[in-house]
Amino acid sequence: MNQPASVLLGTSSFWEGVDFPGDTLTCLAIVRLPFQPPNHPVVEAKSEKLQAEKKNPFMKLSLPQAVIRFKQGFGRLVRTATDRGIVILYDTRVIDTSYGKYFLYSLPGPKMEHLPTASMAARVHDWLNQPAEVNGEEVSS
Repeated sequence: MNQPASVLLGTSSFWEGVDFPGDTLTCLAIVRLPFQPPNHPVVEAKSEKLQAEKKNPFMKLSLPQAVIRFKQGFGRLVRTATDRGIVILYDTRVIDTSYGKYFLYSLPGPKMEHLPTASMAARVHDWLNQPAEVNGEEVSS
């Protein structure tokens, strides 16, 4: 996959098992947080078991699984110490809900910005065109 200006559309298989080191992948757009459908038979069965144990299936099952998949998706972008990239997360639940912090806190400390959609293209362009840094030192791309 060495095509300039390429777009990769991924479904659930994107969240794990693919590797794009270097400049192959520089921008990742996440439209929705990676929750399993609640009506999936395995999720339903596990949820029923948790409910029978008087536990919250969302907090004990759905949320932890989604956070792990989110981290895996984020990891598709940064595979080595010299990799860099930008993630655009369109799902506002990370800032609108009480559980959104679990997704954000699961990441290793990237710089986060909250921007209106109209400002994103220019900001992404500026960020991608600035020199990369590793341990405070400039790295040529």
